Amino acid sequence: MREKDTRFRILKALVDAKKPLTLSSISHKLKMPAQKVDYHLRFLEENGLIIKDGFLYFCQPLLIDVDLKEFCAEKISEMIQAFSMLDSQVVVVNGQIPEEVIINLLYALIQLELPS
Repeated sequence: MREKDTRFRILKALVDAKKPLTLSSISHKLKMPAQKVDYHLRFLEENGLIIKDGFLYFCQPLLIDVDLKEFCAEKISEMIQAFSMLDSQVVVVNGQIPEEVIINLLYALIQLELPS
């Protein structure tokens, strides 16, 4: 499993829980070794996606805001639709998967737009 996938699964577990979880509860829930979960929790915390309070971890409160989730889902759908209309301009090489290329392009665009 790729690191991005593991981090997403950990973040999703915290979002779905809607309450703080311990390292051991996250590890148990995802059936992953605690050491691996801890490694990824530190990355997520350093990047501001989760918050650690003592032994408890929880996601940024914005991530569980229903209105924000709906807004983001709508905007992401619009972006994917716009990219699909430009699919003849997306270059895929060396066995790349077109959907992954589009996701990486979206990620790059987000990074370009975020203030530093």
